[in-house]
Amino acid sequence: MAIGLMILLLVIGTVGGVLAGSFLLASVIAPTGVRGEQQIGALLPLSGDLKTFGENSRASIRLAATDVNAYLASAQAPWSIKILEEDTGTDATKALQAANNLLAKGVSFMVGPQASSELRNLVTFSRDNKVLLISQSSTAPDLGVANDLIYRFAPNDTIQGPAIGRAVYDAGVRRAVWVYRDDPWGNGLAPTSRDAFKKLGGVVHDENDPIKYNPTTVKTAGVTGELTLLNSKVGAAISAESSDATRVGVVFLAFEESVLFLDGSQQNPTTYSNLHAVKWFGSDGTVQSGDIVNDAEAATFARARDFINPIFAPTSSDKFKSVRQRLLDPNVLGREVETYAYGAYDAVWVTALAMQTVGRYDGEAAGRVLKSTAEALFGATGWITLNAAGDRAIADYDLWEVEYETGKSDCNVAAGPPVDPNCQWKLVATYIYATDSIQRVA
Repeated sequence: MAIGLMILLLVIGTVGGVLAGSFLLASVIAPTGVRGEQQIGALLPLSGDLKTFGENSRASIRLAATDVNAYLASAQAPWSIKILEEDTGTDATKALQAANNLLAKGVSFMVGPQASSELRNLVTFSRDNKVLLISQSSTAPDLGVANDLIYRFAPNDTIQGPAIGRAVYDAGVRRAVWVYRDDPWGNGLAPTSRDAFKKLGGVVHDENDPIKYNPTTVKTAGVTGELTLLNSKVGAAISAESSDATRVGVVFLAFEESVLFLDGSQQNPTTYSNLHAVKWFGSDGTVQSGDIVNDAEAATFARARDFINPIFAPTSSDKFKSVRQRLLDPNVLGREVETYAYGAYDAVWVTALAMQTVGRYDGEAAGRVLKSTAEALFGATGWITLNAAGDRAIADYDLWEVEYETGKSDCNVAAGPPVDPNCQWKLVATYIYATDSIQRVA
């Protein structure tokens, strides 16, 4: 029976396109004690500073659940999965409450949360309740801990940092000003990106006095103070580079509150003239942000400043292309998504397969086989190689910028719904981790 099911496993991806090429290398449909409907929680920022990312992951998680259940049905497995969604609000306290809501419903397997600040608040929760968590996008380096029940399908920021540093340096910038969220994610990515830039020969302007902001405060109090300070520091940096603004840049590590900064800068070109004279660089917190391209002022500023943003690159494959094409369907989502959404898709598959492997609904037991299960799957993101701490071990990074759509000459947004911006995110280059180099897209 097991041999027959393994054969079925290899061919099932061609049946109606159900799996879109899920190439599994293990016997995952062996005799098992799993029966009936099994719940997997989804901790998603459907509001707050990562709302776009949460919507993208929700669509990909639902798609994965459909595919997993189709596969299980075709294999005549006696069980299926059901997704239970909770909104974390991109907030650590709300994330813990959302996780507890799922726990009260008996959920021991959860995909998410997305933000490192949220995940940090769930470390004790996961340990005490033996809940298996797979985050598709948390990257704070200090959250990578061996022998826990937390896995992360994104590389941590010790890898993203060099991608940012190289992007800044290769753009001709030799002196940069850092401005970033004062939270676990920002405080983790800032030093890794600064160190990488300095290693290449760059100068971090006012390194001992960076601009850190409270992401909650700026949404109520505004960003005038932060922009005024940033404009002053950038002006000093330009002076230090013999008034050559092409050698100066802003490294801006933010989530979707970034719109406040970009919009405010664009609307006040005289007040913030220095900010209009230099290039800007972002991170995985702003890459492919729907809030940015759906705001004409923010998108205009981002395009003018060559605002380049990295995110780890999925392996180009038939599997990736199929999942992407289905997500582009207006009935599913209808837009391009960042790599983390594909990681969420893979997380659902790995969760289900780990559950199948241990033969029972047991987060702690599944956690013990999670690494080997993940590494046997060629997913939408490609091969999932994890380090000893359960984080994705290596990755290249795609670099994205805001550009005009074909035939457009501005970033205005048409009346909706649906929103129809004239500017969209475009893939412009890839950072190659092995060679610490950037290759432009032809």
